[in-house]
Amino acid sequence: MGSALIALALPSLIWQWRAFVNARPSRKRDRAIVSLYSELRPLMARKNPSPELEERIRLRLARLRELQEEEAEEMRRRFEMVWKPGEGRKALEEAKRILARYEDPPATDSSFLHHG
Repeated sequence: MGSALIALALPSLIWQWRAFVNARPSRKRDRAIVSLYSELRPLMARKNPSPELEERIRLRLARLRELQEEEAEEMRRRFEMVWKPGEGRKALEEAKRILARYEDPPATDSSFLHHG
């Protein structure tokens, strides 16, 4: 019975996996985030920064925040695509209903077998 349920739920799971893979994170964005961190560390470690340096830091931090917000939004979308509340349970319940129809067909009139 378990393998039959899996077989019935498999198409839905495959679709969800494809959606998850297609929404993988941007490598370009990841590299930009790493680069900004690398650039910001020494800038922020300086004592008595000039107004120009403060502005440069502010702009870099703003860009870093934008990229991180994009990343967070992408992660939220990926999570919702794959783990919609109740979707897995609904698919299994539907599979159980379908399987039950085949395992327990409606009773048939077998009286013709006893009249010979």
